[in-house]
Amino acid sequence: MIRYIVLSMVLFFSISLTGCTDAKFKENVVKKDEKATETDLSSQNTFEFSYNGQNFEIIYFYEEILDYIENMKGNILEKDQEAIFQENVLKPFNEKTSLDITSEDTQFLKPSWRIEELEENTKALMNNEKQINRLIEEAAVKSAELLPGEDTAIYIFPANPEKDLRDINGIEAEIISENGFILNIDRSFSEDALKSTVAHEYHHLIKFLYNGDHIINKLLDMVIIEGEAVAFSKLVYPEIKINWAESLSDNEESIILEVLRKNMYSTSWDDYDKLVNGNAVLGLPQMANYKIGYKIVDSYLENNPEVSIDEWIKLNTEEIVKGSQYRDLLE
Repeated sequence: MIRYIVLSMVLFFSISLTGCTDAKFKENVVKKDEKATETDLSSQNTFEFSYNGQNFEIIYFYEEILDYIENMKGNILEKDQEAIFQENVLKPFNEKTSLDITSEDTQFLKPSWRIEELEENTKALMNNEKQINRLIEEAAVKSAELLPGEDTAIYIFPANPEKDLRDINGIEAEIISENGFILNIDRSFSEDALKSTVAHEYHHLIKFLYNGDHIINKLLDMVIIEGEAVAFSKLVYPEIKINWAESLSDNEESIILEVLRKNMYSTSWDDYDKLVNGNAVLGLPQMANYKIGYKIVDSYLENNPEVSIDEWIKLNTEEIVKGSQYRDLLE
């Protein structure tokens, strides 16, 4: 399993889908729980489609979340919360994916005490399933057109209400295996955020497919990989303005580069966390890893327009940096 955790959040604009797909609904093999019949919601489905022989599955875990909510109602001790989440959500997830995940392994699958909000969010998403399928299918097909890969699974969970996703348009995501990623979706999600996030995460999967997860050995690797994924999502959706990845003043860039120069060989998650969440003392803005990563990769692509997508995705960090205007980072 790939242990590298990826945060993906993106914005604005849409492009119509072109190309041929073969899409169909398939009933989920997991039976609907009796508790879910108290609403007029239909049972969750697995949505499958393919493009040029590459198969995609969108697998929902709404009913598992509803089971968790039902079992959390009442006077539950804090020590029982994790066990209830493990039994009702993570255990079924592991059975479906053949993984062995606990809530300590991921930032994205965590129990919540705010069960009323979680229930409202879950039911709203269940009623919006066809739209979500359409948006994910569009983004996956457009991504596969540019960069073919292998069969891919996309696991959908309602966002945890204890995390405020408004600034990132209601979407967060992470790679969870060599052929799949999780999408946490809030009912307030932006359509363009969802499509761009799918493209972003798809690039991560293909990057690991071509190069293996061993390519991540240091902080600079993690920065460049995020920059590549942002650059790819902009190739898939060139009209989308990714403000959080592109808004970078000259002063902020200088600060980020100085921090990166000092810590580029670090293997500390704390050093990476400073780039993700910002650091007021150091003057680091939030999402600094995405911002400078995209600047470096975009510079490489401008300097090397003859290099195709399936060529530059195979390059290592040093090759990308040396081919950019930021080559002095390695001196």
